[in-house]
Amino acid sequence: MNTSGFQFSDKLEGRAPGGPDAAHMQCMARRCGTAAGNINWRTDAFSLVEVMVAVTILTVITVGLLMMFNQTQRAFRGSLTQTDVTQSARIVGEVIASELAQAQPAGISNAVNFLVRVPSGPFFQKLPSSAGIVVRTNVCQDVFFLVCENRQWTALGYRVFPTNAGAAALYRFSTNLLSRPPARLGPSIGAALGTFLYANPATAPGHFRRMADGVVHFRIRALGTEYLTNAQTGMVVWTNHGVWLTRPITNEQGAVIVAVRPDDFNRTTGEYNYTFFNNALPMLVELELGIVEAPTLERMRALANSPGAAAQFLAERPQAVHLYRQLLRIRSADAEPYKLNLARFQ
Repeated sequence: MNTSGFQFSDKLEGRAPGGPDAAHMQCMARRCGTAAGNINWRTDAFSLVEVMVAVTILTVITVGLLMMFNQTQRAFRGSLTQTDVTQSARIVGEVIASELAQAQPAGISNAVNFLVRVPSGPFFQKLPSSAGIVVRTNVCQDVFFLVCENRQWTALGYRVFPTNAGAAALYRFSTNLLSRPPARLGPSIGAALGTFLYANPATAPGHFRRMADGVVHFRIRALGTEYLTNAQTGMVVWTNHGVWLTRPITNEQGAVIVAVRPDDFNRTTGEYNYTFFNNALPMLVELELGIVEAPTLERMRALANSPGAAAQFLAERPQAVHLYRQLLRIRSADAEPYKLNLARFQ
């Protein structure tokens, strides 16, 4: 017997080679409660079918967890994208609204105080509804107005460029006007208006600054005040401060101070072009701004070589456009020009 490694020989211990001795078998039989000869020394294991079933169950569980994780991640990314676009539209809309509220009239008969025009046709998007396909009309307008701070007159404006692109960039126009002597203010306003209307915003960085990308809808609707008076007493008996201006307004001398005409695309847009002269300004302004989500915009830009395919791609995704809307009052607007155009009791 060799005890150096605590290894004992089967022959010296009276056991069969590789098997237990009789005493050990009797001890195990007493513990198991069976006869010594009935003990099965074979080790049991899983069969191939059991292993395959277990692997299949684990695979189904893993795939389900991965699908649930991907859906959750996609929803989370979508909510972040919507939040970013909504916040961007709100920030840009608030900047435009704050400047529009500060618009002031120059008080010059032939000078433009406030201008809104529709430079291009509308862009339609299909909205699914229970009544079938409903079309949403997107319009991109240009707006030009004046502000004065510390006796310094400034011409401001907003343009979406390029037109007829479906989704384009919104540019802010700004230039200081010459008002010394006062006779120079009128020609200076005319020169600024010409630059605003006909200059290329992308190549005139001195006057234009890029505000936002992916603008699909930008509408400025001018609202006036309507009065109803008694023909005998002349007293105002009814006032409506939210009238959509659809006809010209004249002053006491009969001169047009608010030029209103349907735009060239009125049959499809239903909008009007406005030009306010002298001391006239809109009483209220309805601002609407629609911006498309960045992933949709990037996929649309990938189709730049095919403008028709890009427009069709955007037209079929109205859910990717987020709208910002605000109704604001112009603080310097005077109601007197509107009182001269009264509807009276007979």
